[in-house]
Amino acid sequence: MKTRLFRTKRITKKSQKLFLKSSKIICQSHFLFHGSSLYPPLFIKKASGPYIWDEDNNKYIDYTCGNGSLILGHANPAIVKEVRKLAPQGFSVGYPTKLELRLAELVTKYIPSIEMLQFTCTLSEACSSALTLARIYTDRSLILVIDEIGLFEYTHKVQFEHGLFIFISENCTIEKIQEVFNEHQGKIAAVLFLPLTRNYTLYSQSFIQQLRALCNINHTVLIFDESITGFRLTLGGIQRLYNVTPDITLLGGIIGGGYPLAAFGGKQTIMEPDSVHHMYKYYTLQPINIIALAAGYQTLRILATNKMIYKHLELRGQELENGIREILYEFQHSFTFNRIGSIFSFQTGNDTNTESSSQHSHYMKFLQHCSNKGIALPWIQQFPAFLSTAHTDKIIDKTITIFKQVLQ
Repeated sequence: MKTRLFRTKRITKKSQKLFLKSSKIICQSHFLFHGSSLYPPLFIKKASGPYIWDEDNNKYIDYTCGNGSLILGHANPAIVKEVRKLAPQGFSVGYPTKLELRLAELVTKYIPSIEMLQFTCTLSEACSSALTLARIYTDRSLILVIDEIGLFEYTHKVQFEHGLFIFISENCTIEKIQEVFNEHQGKIAAVLFLPLTRNYTLYSQSFIQQLRALCNINHTVLIFDESITGFRLTLGGIQRLYNVTPDITLLGGIIGGGYPLAAFGGKQTIMEPDSVHHMYKYYTLQPINIIALAAGYQTLRILATNKMIYKHLELRGQELENGIREILYEFQHSFTFNRIGSIFSFQTGNDTNTESSSQHSHYMKFLQHCSNKGIALPWIQQFPAFLSTAHTDKIIDKTITIFKQVLQ
């Protein structure tokens, strides 16, 4: 297998200076998502459409898309217009607003399993609240987490170290899940399910239907984490695609139009605990940002009224996939490329269930050379890259050309 990568070097002196200064007062963990000590992160000063610019005015085709939240690209004109109109009226008021109701109505329209919902400022808060609700509803404590990608370990690491969680993190099967239920009979409050496998494919419809049936039999709350897939692959998420109804759904990213906003929602019987004391256990005390509600509403409205958006994203994703697979085959590279819809990932080696230090090093070098040639990708292999409606056919063609230069 070839491992040589195309080498060129962009001038990023301002980013390097900012990194050295920031690393003295900002936790290093923040930078792990965007670089490392060997490959300092870029400091971005502006973004528009499919592009971002660093502090040295280098331009990049961005495939991080705000960790997937910017399905319409950076600074979409319709969202910018709405934000400019509302900003002078205030950001957070600490009271209910019409904007909150308007967005909630749109979310529940396209995700019927959500009868009631609660907005939060972060996905971590939404996840914690959903788990609390499940424990209240079932009067149990254990949570079974099905997450082959490992995103929960990044986003909820501290919480998940308290011994109340059981993980299935690779090669998940219905038989494995059944064994967990048998071993902890009557003790599992909820199954927290991320419906993407490690190589970024969907679990089969049969698998998800059997998971639903197991939760029904064991009187366990089924929680779908659709923070990645919700409104990204289709309006109704995986549950609508497969016609499977979870008890609670987690949403994030796209519903805020790139602003910090998340939500959890589900059956009314679960979302309305009898006790006011229990209500305070999951209610957010952080005021919801009005701008985030407006940006989210505009994003969902655009997705709902432009029926061809998801088809175009799929076609551009297929174009990108075909081009990259041809390159990997031509030069016999040990990379694995995976895609579903507008979500894709690069991983080193053919075994996507493990990652050695050499594979990690190779991946980091690959990312650095992509960056040098003007492509921005996620700096962690487990994290996916994304397409947006701003990524035109011309940009996809340019991306394929750059990948060929990097990998030849």
